[in-house]
Amino acid sequence: MKKWKRLLAALLAVAMICTMASCAGHKDSVGKDVTVTFYNGGQVYETITAKTGEKLTLPQAPKAEKGLGFAGWSTIDGDVEEIIDPDTYIVRGDLKLYAVWVDVFTVTINADNGSPFEVLEVLAGTLLEKPADPEKE
Repeated sequence: MKKWKRLLAALLAVAMICTMASCAGHKDSVGKDVTVTFYNGGQVYETITAKTGEKLTLPQAPKAEKGLGFAGWSTIDGDVEEIIDPDTYIVRGDLKLYAVWVDVFTVTINADNGSPFEVLEVLAGTLLEKPADPEKE
């Protein structure tokens, strides 16, 4: 029984030392300069230096081609599901981000007399916001 207690105590001590060592390494890496490379269409669009542990400042969106809308920057090329949120994304190391493009649809909302009330451009995969209610003349 004493052997098991000693073995368990030794394992716990090793686990604590490993945990503390990994946390200490994390502290040292905060504020470290890293490279963030933005790609658009397979080409480097812009490269910036960022600091680990900080929010990422994104460059201006690339110019869109007709019929396409810029959906954001993704950690996986062409993957709309992996678009980062610049308000919450924290830099952890060197990073490659890819411009994601989606189709743009024109939505025309007609009044009850058939005349256009409002024309909106909507990115594919996004929700259409309810427009203001029309006023009857």
